[in-house]
Amino acid sequence: VQRNFSSPNSDQLFASVYTPYESSQATRSLDTTSTTPLQRAIQQYQKGAYASALSLLAQNDHLRHDDQILTHFYLGLSYLATEQIALAIPFFQQIIQDQENLYVQQSKWYLSLCYLKQGKPAESKILLQEITNRTQAGKYFHLAKELLSQL
Repeated sequence: VQRNFSSPNSDQLFASVYTPYESSQATRSLDTTSTTPLQRAIQQYQKGAYASALSLLAQNDHLRHDDQILTHFYLGLSYLATEQIALAIPFFQQIIQDQENLYVQQSKWYLSLCYLKQGKPAESKILLQEITNRTQAGKYFHLAKELLSQL
């Protein structure tokens, strides 16, 4: 994380903290012929093939709730990775509004980065404060705390 600038702009801060999501999904070793479009999309995302991931994610209709949440999460991540911020935001917002899933904290983090990238540090700050107020440990707590100290 860079600290050598006095008042960093949003793009500099974004660049200093953004990293693609590292999935805990065990899809890397799966045989791609027997996987779902969602699993293949996650594999493509992990390889950095974001456009391919977006194409596969678009094929996911009529999914169970958990798979729908995961699809929305990876759509948001893939749009963010391809700098299509306005398209990423609604997917993260849907996950946060749902609340009944495992991706709320991650979505708040990545949504805060979307706002930062758009030059909206006040909106970013609100989400970062929600992350730090809800938990006192974990990856996103520490990332949020660090970014808040720079805003």
